[in-house]
Amino acid sequence: MGSARRALREHYTARPAISFHSSGAAATRASPPVDSPRLGIGCIGAIRSRRVNDEMNGPNAYRSRGFTIVEIMVTLAVAAVLIGLALPAYNGFIAQRRLTSQVNDFMVAVQYARSEATKQGATVSVQSLDDTDGGNEWGKGYCVVVGTPGNCDNALRTFDATGNNTLNADGALDGLGTLSFNSRGLLVGAGAGTLDLCDPNEQRGRRITMTLIGRVSSQEVNCP
Repeated sequence: MGSARRALREHYTARPAISFHSSGAAATRASPPVDSPRLGIGCIGAIRSRRVNDEMNGPNAYRSRGFTIVEIMVTLAVAAVLIGLALPAYNGFIAQRRLTSQVNDFMVAVQYARSEATKQGATVSVQSLDDTDGGNEWGKGYCVVVGTPGNCDNALRTFDATGNNTLNADGALDGLGTLSFNSRGLLVGAGAGTLDLCDPNEQRGRRITMTLIGRVSSQEVNCP
């Protein structure tokens, strides 16, 4: 009898006692769970879990996952204002880049004509395609051609028109449609002068200055 009691006592001593908390989960007395009723927070954990589930699946769940019409309208209005402010500056930037590119083209044409004149030991000209407009002698395009033929037949190189921009000669170059350079690269048949490149929508333009020895340079100028 005594041995049976001793065996029964050892059996229950070896197996830890199991208790149940409010959520129905089993836990040992030796290591109670975090939300065990013994700690007094089991109910709080359950309420918190139910609250999170209600917020995720309740009537306000869809509203928290996207944008309202008012928010979208405000965003579009702000974007429209920013675009309206940036667009003029962007257009001005593009216009100035175009002016710079066209000025460089004309200066390249002059330098190329001088180089070819020296190389070939003959007169080489920068010839306007159409110089009938006294306020835009070079804006219709031009070419580099051997001699002074007055046209661009058999041109060494042709340059496109300046579009809506005007390239007007002034000073000693006013009204001229041909700039000729001799075998030494010097300008002949004309004096020093300037050419103004202007965009009708921009106040700032570019001025090309040409010397008697055929050198060219550019700078900014206020267009009329």
